[in-house]
Amino acid sequence: MPTCHNKTDIDPHGVVLNDVRFSSPSQAGAFATGHASNGWAQWKTKEGNPIDQFRTHGD
Repeated sequence: MPTCHNKTDIDPHGVVLNDVRFSSPSQAGAFATGHASNGWAQWKTKEGNPIDQFRTHGD
């Protein structure tokens, strides 16, 4: 999981001050929550739908 390079990348309130890139929504979810997560199910659109709807499943 990508991590911030140093403590100055996060302010005292937990706000990330610099861009952090992730290779998947699940990595971003783990970074945001502090534990493993299924980012495809956890991240939602503003309408409340999981972003999994945008993934190609090879059907």
